[in-house]
Amino acid sequence: MKTDMLQKFLDNGLLDLGEDRERFGYIKSAAEDLAKKLLENPFDLVAASSVVMGGEISEDEPIMKLCKEAVTTHWQTYGSRFPSKAIQLFRATLLQAIGLITDQDPDTSKTAIIYYTTCGLLPYVATKREDEIFREFLTSLAQRVEDEAARVWALPRNIDAPKIQYGDGMPAGGTVDAKTLKEALKNAAGPGGGNGANPQWPSANTNEWLEHYGGGSANAISAAIAAAIKDVVPKIVGRAGAILRPPSR
Repeated sequence: MKTDMLQKFLDNGLLDLGEDRERFGYIKSAAEDLAKKLLENPFDLVAASSVVMGGEISEDEPIMKLCKEAVTTHWQTYGSRFPSKAIQLFRATLLQAIGLITDQDPDTSKTAIIYYTTCGLLPYVATKREDEIFREFLTSLAQRVEDEAARVWALPRNIDAPKIQYGDGMPAGGTVDAKTLKEALKNAAGPGGGNGANPQWPSANTNEWLEHYGGGSANAISAAIAAAIKDVVPKIVGRAGAILRPPSR
């Protein structure tokens, strides 16, 4: 594994597992299980990155509970080694899990989540003894994120813009639904139409009058709008083409 954070904790005296070498394997196995669990939910990964740096953490904190479950699965008697408080054991397990996640992150998306969540916390949360470990770790994450960003955003040089082909056809203008307009006009004129019809109309008028008025008015309005659109569309297309068409060479 590229990033063995658990070994660094042990080498710097930040965690004491005792003389039993099997315990090291227990914690590494617990970290592997924890890494899989964190990858199931990106929000858990953000929360884990927030607490791994240190500070006042309760064993009742949800991420610490996940750590405890993972450790207990592989080392049921850890409490005899850490009788008072096992937060440092859980943090080391969590850090190892996060290291695993970053090592197995081909597009660096998870690495970016971890880096941007933790980088601002380093001066305020990590202890002096931990600072070097976390600073080296975060620096490596920053480099990976920046390298991937440069690769993604890099554009090949001397690239030619694609040539836009303009068709000769003219798009059709919009039309008015004369039937719908007719019913709307009937509603406005008298009570012979649909919902919201106007009750205030001359009593001498008949439904036949209302039908004729609605139909004739709708046809006249539709024809006027169609004529206006017919003249406007070519002008809009012509102006757009003049703006977008590349100059001739």
